[in-house]
Amino acid sequence: MGGLPEQLLSNLNILERLQTQSEQLGSNTRDAENRRILIQTQLAERSKASTEVLAFSSEPTSGSRSLQSLKGELTSLEGRYTSNHPDVLRLRETIAAVERETAITKSSGETHSEPLAVSAIDVALKKQLKEVELEIINLKEETKNTRSQIAGYRKKVEDTPRREQELLSLNRDYDNLKGFTILC
Repeated sequence: MGGLPEQLLSNLNILERLQTQSEQLGSNTRDAENRRILIQTQLAERSKASTEVLAFSSEPTSGSRSLQSLKGELTSLEGRYTSNHPDVLRLRETIAAVERETAITKSSGETHSEPLAVSAIDVALKKQLKEVELEIINLKEETKNTRSQIAGYRKKVEDTPRREQELLSLNRDYDNLKGFTILC
C-alpha cells in the first residue's frame, strides 16, 4: 500500500510534513526541558533562601546583626552589579524573608525552630514541574511515533523505483500474453 509510482508525490509530501512535525516536536521538547531546568533552579533557590531564613531566625540575639550584614552585602553587590543581577535579586529575597520571619517572631513572641510551612509558590512550582515532566514524556513519545512514520514513508519512497520496474515488467508480460492469446 502506498508504494506505487503514482503515489510518489503524495508520499514525498507526507514525508516532508512528518519531518517538519518532527523538528517542531524536537523544538517543543527542548523548550519544555529548558522550562523544567528553570523551575528546578527556582525551587532550589527558594529552598536555599528558606534554609538561610531558618538559620538567621534560629539565632534571635544575632538575627538583627545578620540582617544588617545581609544589607551591607546587598549594598556592596549593588555597587558592583545592576539591580537585575541574579545575586542581587536573590539577596533581596533573602533579606525580605528574614524581615518577614523576624516580624512574625516578634508579633507572636515565639521563636520558630521548625521549618517554615511550604509556601503556595513552592506548591505551584512543584505542580508546574510535574506538568512539564509529563509534557516532556508525551513529546518524546510523539517524537518516537513520528520518526517511526518517517521511516515507513522513506522506505516507500526508496522502494518506488523498484516497484516501477516491477510494474513495467508486469505490464510488458501482460501485453505479451495478450498478444500471444490473440495469435492463438
